[in-house]
Amino acid sequence: MPLLLGQIIYTSFTGIGFRLLASAQVPKEIQQAFIEGVASQHWDSYAPPKSGYRAVYLHQVTPESNLFGWLYNDGADDMDRTHVPYFICYYLAGPLHAVQLENIFTCLHKGPLALIDRHNIPATLDNIFVPNFWSYQPARPGVAIGLGVRKRSHIALKQGELLDLLVPIDEKQMVIELNGQAEEQLFVDLSIYTHYLVGDIAPGAAALNEDANAIETGGTQAYRGYKEELQRYEQALVSVIEREYPISDNTRDMLKHLQQDLQLTDEDTNLIEACLTLDENIKVIQAQITPQERLQRYEQALIEAIKREYPFSKNTRHMLKSLQQDLQLKDEDINLIEACLSLDENIELIQAPPAPLGNFVGVIKKLLGKKWAT
Repeated sequence: MPLLLGQIIYTSFTGIGFRLLASAQVPKEIQQAFIEGVASQHWDSYAPPKSGYRAVYLHQVTPESNLFGWLYNDGADDMDRTHVPYFICYYLAGPLHAVQLENIFTCLHKGPLALIDRHNIPATLDNIFVPNFWSYQPARPGVAIGLGVRKRSHIALKQGELLDLLVPIDEKQMVIELNGQAEEQLFVDLSIYTHYLVGDIAPGAAALNEDANAIETGGTQAYRGYKEELQRYEQALVSVIEREYPISDNTRDMLKHLQQDLQLTDEDTNLIEACLTLDENIKVIQAQITPQERLQRYEQALIEAIKREYPFSKNTRHMLKSLQQDLQLKDEDINLIEACLSLDENIELIQAPPAPLGNFVGVIKKLLGKKWAT
């Protein structure tokens, strides 16, 4: 699911030395918490890890302030330090749910979305937009998080404990990475949803010590299948939000039927919707729609309204106004569309059989295309 995350970079920059950079979404107190709870805890300048070291971490400052990212031994700097840390950290605000935790583990495994050149410090640092946790191209490799760590993390989250993890790369993964197909298979097998991972276990010491291999033997195909169905539902919901938000009753009925067809639980679909419908995520999703697509969607809705009735009732006029606001269209844009479509001869064409309507819509789209191009 798409997310907008704050970003922190901490490393040694050429000609400057160590510097912490943070995007606008990261509060000052979270920056300080990163220094104290992550950088100071996971890097010892007097006993640095060996060259080529990399690790991933997850640190909850509070239940609603989550830091996760990557640590690399980035070699030497211009001040004769032979081992320099490169911390990349993403900040997620809000309560951490089970599906989000799996998305974080997926992201940590894949690697960071972008890198900052240590030799060219930027004036500002941007927030990070993650369009899809499963398909982006990482700028640098991450670290696989084993099933045992995942399971213990989900149980701790369920018990209300704050998570604080550091997972360095091991020799086994370094060998696997030499074989791209094996690495992709490992990624798929580990990226399984919580519904199967921890749904049937009870919190407690016995559960924490249970052999995580039992999860794998419990049906990897089932995990993968459920994950794919959740992704299908998530993509459908993103498409709905692109078209309309708030979601209409008719559309919600369609989503409910899709959930039932995919055999997804209310808990999982509710978590997906809760994440996608945060105000910042709605803006990010709807920002992907081009101005021309917005006009076309309003035009199509207006045609459908004219098919049903003309002149418009107060309810229809209110619905069109709400759609205009959701699509962020100006009055001058929609007035031009309505002026064209509400001519007497065009009303007759719209309310006529489909064949002439198809020709008419094509003409209108050309007119609007020319208007927008100017």
